[in-house]
Amino acid sequence: METIDVIELLRRQRHDLMNHMQILQGYLSMGKTEKVGEKLQALIEEFHAERKLMNLNAPEFTIWVIQFNSVYSNIRLSYEIHTECNDLTLIDEQLKNTSEVISEAILRSGDDTELYEMKVELTTDNNNGFIDIKYTIWGTFLDKDMFIESIKCIDEGITIDVMDLEPDYISCTVSIPYD
Repeated sequence: METIDVIELLRRQRHDLMNHMQILQGYLSMGKTEKVGEKLQALIEEFHAERKLMNLNAPEFTIWVIQFNSVYSNIRLSYEIHTECNDLTLIDEQLKNTSEVISEAILRSGDDTELYEMKVELTTDNNNGFIDIKYTIWGTFLDKDMFIESIKCIDEGITIDVMDLEPDYISCTVSIPYD
């Protein structure tokens, strides 16, 4: 990542934080202290999730997640980290590349006027040494078969399980060995 990219990322994060602060200030000026409490709780949860993401020791994947919503204009990303594993260095590149393949598959098989929501859930299965990434994508797909075909190019040794193909969402889990 170039210095200019880091500055741009910091600028965007500062902008987002200022937006949150202005909303809090607005609620306070209207005397809506209950709304302030709700907004602060949501903000604290967001920072907690970001801390867990950064503690994965997977810088490529972390940067990909943090800048995702500014890179993809018609896909909104949310994420949850359900692991205490703090060293994913060896699979960092695979995590990022796999997530990029999934994102690009959405664009290829979807409608470019549609707004998609993608939730990424990262968990570890300590019994078998895999990191599981569950991608759940909501939106209207023009060609779900194309989506499935597009994700087949993910690295060998990685297991892909497309679980649900409902009319308005797709759910798939990618398992990456990390031992």
